Amino acid sequence: MAVRLRRVAGWSGLLLAAALGAAIAVMAVVLATRPGLRKVIDLSPAKRFTITDDTIELLDELRKAGHTLELHTVYEPLGLPENATERDRYIYALRSSLQDLTTDLLRQYAAHGGEAVKVVHHDLRLHIDRVRELTRALDQRMANFVLVKVDQRNKVLSVDFDLAQIDFGQSQATRLPGQSREPKPILQDYKGEEAISSAIKSLLVEGRPKLYVLEGYREADISSSTSVSYSSLMHALEREGFQIARLNLTESRVVPDDAACVALFEPGSEMPDAHADALVDYLRKGGRMFLGVVYVHAPMSWNPTFANLGQRLGFELGEDLVCHLVHDPARPDRPGRDGTEFVEVLPVASLNPVHPVTRPLVRAGRFPTVRLAREIRRAAQLPDGIAFDPSLMRSGRYAWIEHRTVRGEGGEPVVDWIAPRDVAPEQLFASRCVGAVIDVASSVEGRPGHLVIVSGHAFNNHVFETVNGDLALNIFQWMAERKALVGVRGTRYQPRELKLVGQQVERVQWLLIGGVPISLFVLGALVQWRRSRI
Repeated sequence: MAVRLRRVAGWSGLLLAAALGAAIAVMAVVLATRPGLRKVIDLSPAKRFTITDDTIELLDELRKAGHTLELHTVYEPLGLPENATERDRYIYALRSSLQDLTTDLLRQYAAHGGEAVKVVHHDLRLHIDRVRELTRALDQRMANFVLVKVDQRNKVLSVDFDLAQIDFGQSQATRLPGQSREPKPILQDYKGEEAISSAIKSLLVEGRPKLYVLEGYREADISSSTSVSYSSLMHALEREGFQIARLNLTESRVVPDDAACVALFEPGSEMPDAHADALVDYLRKGGRMFLGVVYVHAPMSWNPTFANLGQRLGFELGEDLVCHLVHDPARPDRPGRDGTEFVEVLPVASLNPVHPVTRPLVRAGRFPTVRLAREIRRAAQLPDGIAFDPSLMRSGRYAWIEHRTVRGEGGEPVVDWIAPRDVAPEQLFASRCVGAVIDVASSVEGRPGHLVIVSGHAFNNHVFETVNGDLALNIFQWMAERKALVGVRGTRYQPRELKLVGQQVERVQWLLIGGVPISLFVLGALVQWRRSRI
């Protein structure tokens, strides 16, 4: 009798433990669906199920602000004709992969956005009326797009062109003579997160801020396609919604009231006192200004110090070139070498980790590079209402000031790129400021003036697209108080994936739903049976 009672108690305990385990599993799943407790772990080789911290913060802000985000997809049905060529099959596989990548990406938006994000996939073969109504409302005639909708505003993104960078190669008509095969299209970069998050940010801001570009100081060109022009930055700002206009203070004498910010790129002459007064007055009213300066080898007069503006705003500009030792792989025991023109290229080793402009870059590990820079220094005495922050951008620790002491053929001083040998290293080398922010007390409550100074070739066409584009756009978005658009836009993504057919997915599903619980129950039963035999 006692043995029977023990067996009944053992089996009852096993059933109770199984019920409790199932209840705990259900509770864990329910809790995991809550946005505040949800955590996505990505173990895929290409991190295809991971989104950046910037996007996660954006979704958090959306939810906290009470916005609703809807992401609708209308994919073009894909198929292959019977006489499909090798190139047709390759394009089919590529476009199918793009749709899969986009679907996986939108799952991450839904996972991190919680109740604030709604993802809807419209099937052209099943939801004909719904798709027709959607495309008619959007005046969209082509399929294969993602609709990004924030509250009542929306934007349409093409899967093939906005979310992906594809090199289609040459078509049959443009194939070179003697080329036997048509080149296959190549997915160079998948920009899904960049495009969708940028669209969300653009829908959160309204209006078109006006940027006035100052002229009349032998400044850099902003319209030509040369490498030293700033046309790429101007086009990028226009795509971000800015209006670009030119401003000559000799004619207007004041900064217009509709100026969101003003900019002066690489001036080659000094500024009259009247112009400095107009700019300071603009900053004292909550205005925003960008000043980009460079070092010019010759003539020396093309390196203005802007002393009149600096006296009013608490900064000084060095007249000499800032150089930095170049890493020498052959001598890793030394900090670097000099005597080469490459010392003119300054690696920015330190960015302000908390400033809105540079914080996304620090988090992404993306540090800019500048060339032909001059040192930005704090004035000995700051005027009232001025705060000088030299931490926005700083060079590496082995930078020195290259004084022009060697005479050229025309008697003009030139540099030799050699660090002085008669100065102790601790006195010669130091980290130099090449980017600073000056805050100006304003008469407008809650809106201080800002002056951002960046030294060296940092944002011209030569480096804007490849290195420093995000930094440049962040500066102007921040000055125009479009903080939602500050972030990191360019992320490299290599789409590698693990393909699972429907049968494999079904097997994994049954394994998780039935296999694991049944296996645990059978194991428990075996343990109980074994114990009952002892």
